[in-house]
Amino acid sequence: MSHDSRRRRRHSPEFKSQLVTAARRPGVSVAGIALAHGINANLLHRWMRKTPGASEPRALVPVRIETGRPLVHEAIDLTITRGDVQVGIRWPLVDAEGCARFLGAFLK
Repeated sequence: MSHDSRRRRRHSPEFKSQLVTAARRPGVSVAGIALAHGINANLLHRWMRKTPGASEPRALVPVRIETGRPLVHEAIDLTITRGDVQVGIRWPLVDAEGCARFLGAFLK
């Protein structure tokens, strides 16, 4: 690939704002928004950090775990919906911290 064919694309402030707004909606995949608009997800993440409101935390969902029963055979059952995709997860309750790490990475 020659140097001339690798020209940097310029995106309008309106385009950036539109994608940042779309990517901040709950349950939306930032990578999916970027892919749908032909840009790299890292670029969209950068725009999100530079745009007002970037420091606002994502909403956390409260989780209640009942105790009083043996945890050895219990599991965490989750259903996560992102757009039209629904994912079911079953994780051993004895490894709740591992589940939390996985969810943190998955929902990022």
